[in-house]
Amino acid sequence: MQIYPWHESQWQQVSSRLQQLTLPHSLLLIGPQGLGKFAFAYELAQRLLCLTPKDNHACGHCRSCDLMQAETHPDYLLIEPEETGKAIKIDKIRRLIDFQQKTSQQGGAQVVLIHGAEAMNRASANALLKSLEEPQGTTYFLLVTSHPHSLPATVRSRCQMLRFSPQSQAIDWLLKEGVDAQRAEHCLRVCEGAPLSALALAQDAEGDLRGDILADMQGLVSQSLDPLSVAEKWKNWPQGALMAWLMSIINDMVTIQVSGKISRHSDHKAALQGLSSCLAPGHWFALNDQLIQQKRLTDSHIALNILLFWEDFLLSMSSAIERP
Repeated sequence: MQIYPWHESQWQQVSSRLQQLTLPHSLLLIGPQGLGKFAFAYELAQRLLCLTPKDNHACGHCRSCDLMQAETHPDYLLIEPEETGKAIKIDKIRRLIDFQQKTSQQGGAQVVLIHGAEAMNRASANALLKSLEEPQGTTYFLLVTSHPHSLPATVRSRCQMLRFSPQSQAIDWLLKEGVDAQRAEHCLRVCEGAPLSALALAQDAEGDLRGDILADMQGLVSQSLDPLSVAEKWKNWPQGALMAWLMSIINDMVTIQVSGKISRHSDHKAALQGLSSCLAPGHWFALNDQLIQQKRLTDSHIALNILLFWEDFLLSMSSAIERP
């Protein structure tokens, strides 16, 4: 079961609607990344398909639960991009329509879970509309997205929204996961309160990415590295993490110049203080604007030349550096 502490309110909502037989056939789960929305949707899918639910959860032992655990349930369909950054094409929605028109093989509900729903292109979203308007029998649609405004208004209007947001339970949960208090607070601050993102930062190699970014920026300042070689390296790094770190690092650079304080990356204080004075605030803002625009394009699943972007970004930064 993957109901995290900050999911309890939402789970109570859907459980109550299930008991009253008023659960909408189309739910749109929205909220920032790192909150476990997919885990919630999957748990709800198991509950909807379970033949002998117990205490508002799937029993975990019936034939339906066994099929879900084996990832072979005939009445469950997961739709998501084939690769990160790719679109959900119309062929997958046509498969959904065929699935919806079939009779439930287990004699209960059918569930379609669309993970990364914002990745649907226009043709896919339009093809989905009729299914959302006229769900067949006991078919439920669970759409999961961190970018609801990237979905057409026609899709959003046909779903009832279930909102997720960072909660105060996050710090206690991280402590139970073995993260020490100081590290937990720091990671939550950097990840804007998203517990799962904070845990990933605390546990895996992404946490070391900041040091690599700062080292490369220092190399550009000292001219021991050139922008094109750094761009070649950065294009192979995890792009979401890289852009998020850069934006938060730039935020600290500007904060240092304005107030002398560091809001997020105090564990890299010396490097940040040394770098912050190398560019005027206006140049830092311009670089941040480039990152925001690139992130919007990435979130919209537009095909991009990542190497070209980083070359342009790093050349802009290098040319703006104020050297003695």
